[in-house]
Amino acid sequence: VRHDPHTYPCNYLGLEIRPGVAQFARERIAIHKLDGVLEFVGCNANVDLDRLLSLYQRQATLAADAGKQVTEEPLLLQRVSIQYPDPHFKTQHAKRRVVTDDLVDVLAKHMPPSDNDTYNLQSCSFVFLQSDVQSVLDDMRQVFANCTQYFQDANAGSPDYYIPDNTLGVPTEREVSVLVKDLPVYRSVFYRTAAQWQQRSAVDEHNEVEVDGDNQGGTTLHHEALNAERQGIRSM
Repeated sequence: VRHDPHTYPCNYLGLEIRPGVAQFARERIAIHKLDGVLEFVGCNANVDLDRLLSLYQRQATLAADAGKQVTEEPLLLQRVSIQYPDPHFKTQHAKRRVVTDDLVDVLAKHMPPSDNDTYNLQSCSFVFLQSDVQSVLDDMRQVFANCTQYFQDANAGSPDYYIPDNTLGVPTEREVSVLVKDLPVYRSVFYRTAAQWQQRSAVDEHNEVEVDGDNQGGTTLHHEALNAERQGIRSM
């Protein structure tokens, strides 16, 4: 974004569960001259994501009504990346993993449906997943794969189970350190289908709460949304 902002006409929001890390990242925004394009929020994605995205949409709508939105493009959550989340290896902590049924439902709610059910990187909204722990990536894949109404594996039909490259083209620090050691990285992309989101019934949600229990835990989630005023992010 810093080197070629015209190629990426988006705003970026990073979510980090550790407040100190989020504050450190926020202080570096001005250093890289990314004010108004990049923001970080310290929160738990499994708890706060729906509220954050709803506030983001509301503030952007108010900005547009006030004539502050200079583009005709609507505010859309185009891309979500979940990269190297805490693996929570202990069995009793498995439910703390970031990708849950509830999280996938929130993403389905806020990501725009595709024009058709064919994956196109330039036009579809999508979720990019990667980890250097195969079981963690497989678990994330399975949760999205269980939600075929709203998400489809972009690599379906390919002989390769994982995609070979970083779809975003920008490696994380963790990714660089892993690749330098010549260790594997496991990646997948799921794109949003053409299905319109429908709120689940109270009965379904009650049943899932009884089965899943406490899904809160450590996570790092970064997402980008198109053409919103920075005030909308600050208000979160």
